[in-house]
Amino acid sequence: MPEMKLYYSIREVSEMLDLEPYVLRFWEKEFPTLVPKKSHGGLRLYKQSDIDELRVIKELLYTEKYTIEGARRQIQMGRRDGHQKLRKENERLKAVVAEAVSELKSLRKKLN
Repeated sequence: MPEMKLYYSIREVSEMLDLEPYVLRFWEKEFPTLVPKKSHGGLRLYKQSDIDELRVIKELLYTEKYTIEGARRQIQMGRRDGHQKLRKENERLKAVVAEAVSELKSLRKKLN
């Protein structure tokens, strides 16, 4: 499982999503909700929420065959079921991880 980080480089994200870096840069111009942080040197730094949005964009464009304008509308309207499912699944997984961390802390406390 890849290491969880706060920020990922454009190279790392492009490898995760099997997309070329220029595609990610182009999508930034086309999708106003996609705004990765930039370092002092101008390098793009993507958060997990940016990566999640990129996955949705990729699905809309490549799998569901939306045009860029159509995909943009789907995202702006917030009616994208897959996007909502992804957010719900992320929240569910966060809760599972939080519960596991809590249990591990409890076990460690018992062992000490």
